[in-house]
Amino acid sequence: ACLPISMSLNNLNSITYSPPVASAQVKSAILLVGLGIEGETIVHESIKTRDHTEIMLTEIGANLTVGEKISIRKLDKPLQKFELTVPGDPSSAAFFGAAAAMIPNSDITIKNILANPTRIGFFSILEKMGAGLEYNNMRKECGEWVGDIHIYSQPLNGIDITREIVPSIIDELPIIAVLASQADSPTTVCGAEELRVKESDRINAICLNLSSMGCEVIEKQDGFIIIPGNRISQTRIKTFNDHRIAMAFTIAGLLTHERNILDNESCINISFPEFNTILDEIQR
Repeated sequence: ACLPISMSLNNLNSITYSPPVASAQVKSAILLVGLGIEGETIVHESIKTRDHTEIMLTEIGANLTVGEKISIRKLDKPLQKFELTVPGDPSSAAFFGAAAAMIPNSDITIKNILANPTRIGFFSILEKMGAGLEYNNMRKECGEWVGDIHIYSQPLNGIDITREIVPSIIDELPIIAVLASQADSPTTVCGAEELRVKESDRINAICLNLSSMGCEVIEKQDGFIIIPGNRISQTRIKTFNDHRIAMAFTIAGLLTHERNILDNESCINISFPEFNTILDEIQR
């Protein structure tokens, strides 16, 4: 079947669902449909995914419970009105945080960033790799943790990233791979098959481009191994029209004498049109 598709109103039944692949989007879709279905709609997650939908629905009065399972019942009264200031996106902030962590004598403070525990896996990885990191001004807004993150450069070490960690850093793995190229020991990533079916095959894109820059990389079906030691150099980057690959290897170019040349820099606009403007500002 191909998009577009047509959908029509029908009688829906509540279900109990166990997603075969960890997906916050699929989970959220099921919970939102459950707002209008008789009975109890249940989602079982073997690996916890980002929980913004659960937090939002709880804050505005949905009949939702979260424990070993996530369950929701049909609304018995209208949801509450709310006002929300949208905090900064940690996935976008990760690129600038990585630059500060990798480039000697660098530091950056990123303010008003969403600090939901299911979304700041990247910053936990930074700490495990040895980067300097401080959380400041932490507070809750509409149920979500928000605060300022200060990141500064320190020597980096390689780490092992396993399947359990992957959902919390799935979007940041391209920039984590760049970080790993600057560590003092290998980094392994496994259980990340989902990267094969993102906007591009990101496992292949990461390995191809890091290898092109001179880093030793072993590609695996569900991840990769990065063996640092070689000095990386400027090259032509194949973005595969993938915004995160483009941004990750723009940051990698800060480690070379000249910036990398991207075959499609405009794909960055898909998620972050201000990326290069902000990058230029923070380097001044």
